[in-house]
Amino acid sequence: PWWPNDVGFTFVPDPENPTNLSGPKTSPKLKPRSAFIINLWKLTGVPALSWFIGGDTADHLEESSDEEISNWAARMMKQYLGPTYNSASDPPAPTKVIVTRWRGDLHSQGSYAYFPVQGISEESIGVSHPAASFSSLGGSPLDCVELARPLWDRFFFAGEHTEPDHFASVHGAYLSGVREAMKIEDALVALEESRI
Repeated sequence: PWWPNDVGFTFVPDPENPTNLSGPKTSPKLKPRSAFIINLWKLTGVPALSWFIGGDTADHLEESSDEEISNWAARMMKQYLGPTYNSASDPPAPTKVIVTRWRGDLHSQGSYAYFPVQGISEESIGVSHPAASFSSLGGSPLDCVELARPLWDRFFFAGEHTEPDHFASVHGAYLSGVREAMKIEDALVALEESRI
């Protein structure tokens, strides 16, 4: 790929245009946000970049078409990574853009793994909230390890919530699937060897 070989990089808002990372359509309601980009080539060998955009900006992006987002992403790549691209021309435009529209997904509704800070209570936040009763113990990526524990070497669990190093991400879901596929393969080999 033409982009830097780092695991990830962050685009911060342009001081002259603070909502430049808010998507193809501007809105005075949007707050300046950063974009975090994961280099999937470095992690998986797939020549792709995974963009993480959150909050109201993510909601705003879901209202844009894939083509609008592709054109906007190409402009952002040129603005932020163009100087690292060693060519007389601009960096190439994306050949394909996949937009998850995670918030609008009927089944996930924008959810992802989150570990609350230890000690949050209804009293400390001043509102009644179901999560407060669970957060008194806090959370940790080690919880992901527990959620990934197979049952009876027959039931295996994958998903971003089971990936301690990459929870709350699409690539974490992918990597957990690869991890569990290898566990299943090992279990099947062991089962076959026990029958010999």
